[in-house]
Amino acid sequence: MRFPPNVRLACQTQVEREGVDLSRIIRDESDINLYVGIDAGEATQQLGEEKELVMFFLDIRNFTTFVESHPPFDVIHIIRKLFTTFQKSIELHGGKIIETAGDGFYAVFGFERELNVAVTSAVKAGFDILSDLEKMNESYFSKYFEHYIQIGIGVHAGPAVGGNIRLGSENHMVVMGHAVNVASRLQNATKELNNNFIISACVFHLLQTTLAEYPTTSIQLKGISKPMQVYLLGKPYWAHDKR
Repeated sequence: MRFPPNVRLACQTQVEREGVDLSRIIRDESDINLYVGIDAGEATQQLGEEKELVMFFLDIRNFTTFVESHPPFDVIHIIRKLFTTFQKSIELHGGKIIETAGDGFYAVFGFERELNVAVTSAVKAGFDILSDLEKMNESYFSKYFEHYIQIGIGVHAGPAVGGNIRLGSENHMVVMGHAVNVASRLQNATKELNNNFIISACVFHLLQTTLAEYPTTSIQLKGISKPMQVYLLGKPYWAHDKR
């Protein structure tokens, strides 16, 4: 049935002590094809695997004004140029882009690395992206498009479940969990805090390298019950495009 080595059928399980809770993934016949048969794909990674991961969310700021004032071909060209550069930094530091949506994406670090190593890699990737973007703004975007591209980055770490979803003939990686939602909220908070690179306190304290003194604050994120301590690693946004 192509199950991975850490998966056993329920009929092979022996409960040795009290306090064990079991929950069926397959609830009725409508669930069976998700895990067994052609629609399940070549492997059973779609069962999901929980691991401590680092979530990295990035979004281009105020891109709507650029879209409104430029031909669609220019917009696609800019997105392609930016994402190609961003992807190189993400992959160079061991991350993987999971999903893109319009003018943003999120990546995950830690699939094949320990959490503290993945945290340091994600932060380094963020700094590299901001540095590359500054160079491109000066030498390219301001020169040819009279526009200054700005981005927001949010990074958080925590338990998440990664697996594949079969869509058509292809498997698509998904990563889900509370930590993913927190990282997304942190990226949104870059506007409120006027800083283009924000990380959670847990990320900051897991870093293997000693960072300089960065300001810290507490913020109430939408949908999160308690205020969260964050560190501001970036710079304030420009109020207007550089001309």
